[in-house]
Amino acid sequence: PPPRRPGPPAAPSYPPRYLGVLTGAAFASVVAPVMDLSLGLCTIAGMCALATAIIGGPLTMILLTLETTHSANLTAAVALTALVASFTVKRIFGYSFATWRFHLRGENIRSGVDVGWMRTLTVGRMMRTELDTLAADTTVATARTNFAGRMPRYIVLHNDQNHYAGLLESNLIQSITIAPDQPLSALVEHDGEVLSPDFSIGHAVAAFERTTRPALAVTDREGHVLGILSERYVLRRYAEELERTRRELAGEKHGK
Repeated sequence: PPPRRPGPPAAPSYPPRYLGVLTGAAFASVVAPVMDLSLGLCTIAGMCALATAIIGGPLTMILLTLETTHSANLTAAVALTALVASFTVKRIFGYSFATWRFHLRGENIRSGVDVGWMRTLTVGRMMRTELDTLAADTTVATARTNFAGRMPRYIVLHNDQNHYAGLLESNLIQSITIAPDQPLSALVEHDGEVLSPDFSIGHAVAAFERTTRPALAVTDREGHVLGILSERYVLRRYAEELERTRRELAGEKHGK
């Protein structure tokens, strides 16, 4: 048979709740004679604490304890243990160990708010397709004439094969320090940094942070320009989607 590809480390064979029970029992054998703690309290508290640290969801563990034991006093003690375990793990590690397992599989998640819509909100859906284009060999004087008195905007440059050549802001060509006979291609940084229409909003934000540019062009595989996307618009859409998701999780109606 063909050799198996190496994958992420295998999950532990023992369930986290069972390991928590064993941990709680070991703790009770050491501390119970001194602090007069019952074995049942320690085992259930250890079960919920370890399960909260590994799986997450402290409220689920608290309600599970209440449903199983029907004891308010025991549930209160377990609630304190689960909350302390959740706070400690998030404070030190950043997220639960189950989320870490998702990271090993290539899933970049941290909480329920950040999952789902980031994959569907692509660059192709957010980009602006109305473009001002000029040839890369156009002189600065000609560009100043074409964009005189107009609001600052981005100009897409193309070469003889109608491929993307660079991106400029219209207010840059109005600078008096630039010679009028200079071609626009001399004002562009030729690093080839562009966005693909199938990039997610996470890829777009990472590209803006890496290039420190206010906008980037969107091209296809052949280098033809499809649109343009600005960092301000991406961050605004990101904030809008976060707020919408927060309202849905909180049960709020739209428009309130």
